Amino acid sequence: MRRFLAVIITIGLLSVLWLPAASAEDLILGMSAQSFTAADLTELPYRLYLPEAQVPADGYAVFIHLHGIGECGVDNEAQTTTGMELVKSIMSKQGEDTIIIVPQSPEKWVNCMPSDGTYSVDKTTPSPYLVAVMELLNQMQQTYTIDANRLYVAGLSMGGYGVWDLLARYPHTFAAAIPVCGGGDPTKASLMTDVAIRTYHSADDPIVPVTGTRAMVEAVQKANGNISYTEYTNLSHSCWSRAFRATDQVSWLFSQVRTTQQPPSPPTEPPMAGDVDQNETISAADGLEVLKSVVGKVTLTDRQATAADVNMDGVVSAADALLILQYIVGKVPAL
Repeated sequence: MRRFLAVIITIGLLSVLWLPAASAEDLILGMSAQSFTAADLTELPYRLYLPEAQVPADGYAVFIHLHGIGECGVDNEAQTTTGMELVKSIMSKQGEDTIIIVPQSPEKWVNCMPSDGTYSVDKTTPSPYLVAVMELLNQMQQTYTIDANRLYVAGLSMGGYGVWDLLARYPHTFAAAIPVCGGGDPTKASLMTDVAIRTYHSADDPIVPVTGTRAMVEAVQKANGNISYTEYTNLSHSCWSRAFRATDQVSWLFSQVRTTQQPPSPPTEPPMAGDVDQNETISAADGLEVLKSVVGKVTLTDRQATAADVNMDGVVSAADALLILQYIVGKVPAL
């Protein structure tokens, strides 16, 4: 009898050892394969997790995960194979009231080179697949009861670029964002001050330069935004595993709630001619800002450009800087 039991146990153990490896779909249990057609007919495959619990009083939260360039494709599976630590934690800890969307793009989320670190949003055509992600989010909001103040997004590598791009192109949308080892447009930092941001990068990243994240952090801090930055020293490019596994990541993310207040309206009074830095005085610093804009070192806002065009010829040029300097030294009586 003992020999018989031993044989049964041995066969059972061997059958467990010989089981096939779990597929991505098995690992992401409960996420259905879906496809969305955008207004421009772009086809966006995505994985969707819908809670089975009753709709919360304020509606569901929504979390969007953007994959890296290595997971690009149309199989609707590759995007679930890397960097899913945070998704799994959310499903485990916050799954009862959170809709999770994991889209897949066949190309980069942002039309720039990963090695660039930073890029210009104004000079870069939006990715049709990232636009499709936002159209999908809008459709979800029309289909399900969703709390518009609890929308969250995270992404790794090229997905980190995608997160920064969303914050720049769709301001006042997300409550919190976690871009990991990506890069963005520092000149758009003023649009990101009402979203809580946690960002991560490793100093020895050989794929996406750490300088891109550093530039974004510095710009958001200068704009008085809500941002925290963790820089690792020796995790190479794959720092997302450490970042997404942070013990308080889920609790921090879902403690962020966007305020519904509208952004302040622009001033209605025309700006003072020559007061480019908008500090109500005209100084050499204003002339310097004009020259910086002429050579492409800085980008002026519409209001700053109006103040800089002191000769009112419709163009900001070195001639305007010269007039400002002449006014300062008393060569011209007024601007």
